[in-house]
Amino acid sequence: MSTDAQDDQGAELVSVDDVATPAHSAAAGPSAQPAGAEVVDAELVEADQPVPVDPRPVKPAPAWRRGEPTRHPIVAPWLRQRESRRAAGRWALRFVWHQLAFHGARLPLYVLALAAYAPAGAVRLARSVARWVSDADSRPLRAAAVDGKLFKEHEKLQEDRDRRIKVRALGLLAAALAGAAGWGTYEVLTQFASLGPVAATGAAAIVVGAASGLLRRGGGVPPLVVTLAGITPLLPGFTAYRGFYQLAVEGVAGGLVTVTVALGIGLALAAGVAFGDFLTRPHRTPVADPAPDAGPQ
Repeated sequence: MSTDAQDDQGAELVSVDDVATPAHSAAAGPSAQPAGAEVVDAELVEADQPVPVDPRPVKPAPAWRRGEPTRHPIVAPWLRQRESRRAAGRWALRFVWHQLAFHGARLPLYVLALAAYAPAGAVRLARSVARWVSDADSRPLRAAAVDGKLFKEHEKLQEDRDRRIKVRALGLLAAALAGAAGWGTYEVLTQFASLGPVAATGAAAIVVGAASGLLRRGGGVPPLVVTLAGITPLLPGFTAYRGFYQLAVEGVAGGLVTVTVALGIGLALAAGVAFGDFLTRPHRTPVADPAPDAGPQ
């Protein structure tokens, strides 16, 4: 069949491997391989213009030439429609109501769990406070100084320990007194002066803030320790829990009142502490510069 094709068409059948050899190129003559041709994968390709293998990356056009950028709406689309706003409000109310009912129904369990874990927590707290006041963390360092017969270093470490114990014990005592003063003021004002919880809390917070300011002027005790210890018994945690329980079980009217009272107590605490600290802050009177002596006339 290949012989018939050669006779009919006058063509010559050659192997692909023979095409790429220089001998075949020379035998075929200049007509078989044009000038400037290159053999690639056993094919003759005209190399008029070289094609780069790795073209140069095209730089992106500036922002102002790319067309109009995507602009997000300033106001969300669902806020522009009344029905969408109402649906979002109803969903928020249902979510808040579910959370209040869920945790309000489990509030007795939370109280029981707190009562069960409170003794162990109190023991751990007392142990940690005792270690902190006695500076137990520096005991291995002092023991190493004694074992190494570094008596001067041990004496210095002992002096530092005594100083820290004094400052920490004084701070602990001041914190206890501040807490007792704040709670005592609140009880006296509510029991004997017939003040409401918000007003009584504000007055007690003023006492705590004043005590913190006086101790800061005396030095040695951080005022933040006194402030935190004084306002902790006055925090409206139980009032807030009772308000949430009323919202979930009893009704919205009573629960909103109790929650509002809790918010008022928190604001009274902040304002009272700031005002008490301001009252005891030292005020410096500016002294006018002396008049320069008059020169000779």
